[in-house]
Amino acid sequence: MIVVNKIEGVRFGILWNSVQQFGQLGITFISTILLAHLLSPEDYGIYGILMIFISVSEMLSDSGIAGYVIKKQNVTPIYYDTLFVYNMCVSCIMYLLLFFIAPIISDFYEKSILTSAIRVLGLVLPLYAFSITQVTRLLKDLQFHKIALINIVSGAIALCVSLILAYKGFGIWALIVQQLVMVAL
Repeated sequence: MIVVNKIEGVRFGILWNSVQQFGQLGITFISTILLAHLLSPEDYGIYGILMIFISVSEMLSDSGIAGYVIKKQNVTPIYYDTLFVYNMCVSCIMYLLLFFIAPIISDFYEKSILTSAIRVLGLVLPLYAFSITQVTRLLKDLQFHKIALINIVSGAIALCVSLILAYKGFGIWALIVQQLVMVAL
């Protein structure tokens, strides 16, 4: 009986993981096509520069503690508390680092907008840290359907917001707000 439940759980997890992956892929595909008509190549270039720094910061913030908690057999609340506090501290440190080096990055690329853009987009780091404990709990409890629904709905809402902003002429800020909305939701 236990083996059957585990097999069904794996099938269920694979199904919902696939739904999530294809849903996010579809949203990204639609987003790219629609926003490419509304934004300039320069907006995407600036966004690419921003994402390099954000991605490196996210990598440094994620030390693998969440993966450890997911794999650990007997998890007590202290593990989740430690995960939350550690991720909040490291992500806030990374955000502060980005905040203060933003003018240097801006001068290096000779794009003044990078200073404010990095400072605003960098907020995804502490925002993501707020959710990592909840996502870890859902993964640990094999609640893949909840994660898939949350990611697809938040991606769709973020896409709608970014399309409205891009249509109104906000340029690079449409892409920045898209990321912030998606992570916040």
